[in-house]
Amino acid sequence: MKKVGNFYGLVNLVPRFSNVYLSLWTKIFGAVGEHKVKFPLPKNSLEDLEYIKSLLESGEFSPVVDRVYQLEDIVEAYDYVLTGTKVGNVVVKL
Repeated sequence: MKKVGNFYGLVNLVPRFSNVYLSLWTKIFGAVGEHKVKFPLPKNSLEDLEYIKSLLESGEFSPVVDRVYQLEDIVEAYDYVLTGTKVGNVVVKL
């Protein structure tokens, strides 16, 4: 059996988009050690959104929410995300 190798999938942006640069680095120059980094660009379709909506409504999918902030507290929310201690999503209410 052929060894495929390891890769990391990045699903969110970090400050200064460093994960995007790391993804480009591995695309141009090769893996970092034995690991490749991929940055997926989602292609949302109405069908996908309807499917996600059905999962949410049925309770089959329940996102993990760490904290909820009001829009006026967005700086505090951002600072909290930068701590690297969040578990789940940080929600900012509009």
